[in-house]
Amino acid sequence: MTEETIVLIPGTETPADVAFAGLKPLLERDHRVVLFDYTSESQRDLDAVLEGYHEQLRVAIAELGRPVHLFGYSLGAHIALRYAATESSRVLSLALAGGWLRTDELQRSRHELWLDLYDQEPRLAGRLSHLLQYSPRYRRYLAEQQTAARLTPATPDEEIRRRVEINRLLDSSRHAADIEVPTLLIAGTADAKVSIEAAYELFGTISTAAFAPMDAGHALLKERLGQVYGCYADFLRGRYKAGQYIKSFLP
Repeated sequence: MTEETIVLIPGTETPADVAFAGLKPLLERDHRVVLFDYTSESQRDLDAVLEGYHEQLRVAIAELGRPVHLFGYSLGAHIALRYAATESSRVLSLALAGGWLRTDELQRSRHELWLDLYDQEPRLAGRLSHLLQYSPRYRRYLAEQQTAARLTPATPDEEIRRRVEINRLLDSSRHAADIEVPTLLIAGTADAKVSIEAAYELFGTISTAAFAPMDAGHALLKERLGQVYGCYADFLRGRYKAGQYIKSFLP
């Protein structure tokens, strides 16, 4: 039997090897796993930047020469969603973690604050992202168990700034309505960056989706790695149906 391929697409502020450091080796036991990173040129045309990300994904999957499973996290969920809507014959399944349908006013306010802080001092924007990345429970755990270095936020660069600008304006409503492949949505109930209501809105738009909420913040790939992997592995085995609300990962 030919080994199936999973393409992992990271979010706004972390490269794929870091974002999926825990998930990738688990998936590699049964699948070929490809990390996909995307970049942009220094330009202010945000539509062109976003289209460039999608084109890079199209090229990467074409080079693989076979249909793939797509797993997108945060901004990567939007990139994966758009690809699956427009190139469904090349997609076996779609998984979206920490994703949302369209940026609401609360998210937009946070992105605008991030951009203001970045223009003053990029390090401050990094601190804001780091503060909101984890659930309160997990932050307490980090403070008690991890070293100070693990708690130090990364300083964002211009590439990340362009991605935040894109996040501020995202609307994937049209593409979400066009999804035909089996889809899994994973969301954190304590996510301070993407509200659980935004995840429900995405669930209500994708007719082929099953939805698995988890007790986590936006960094659910760290906070709930075992649950994310178990849920995704079950999904790949066909154990969830379209429209299914998966309650087993909640307290």
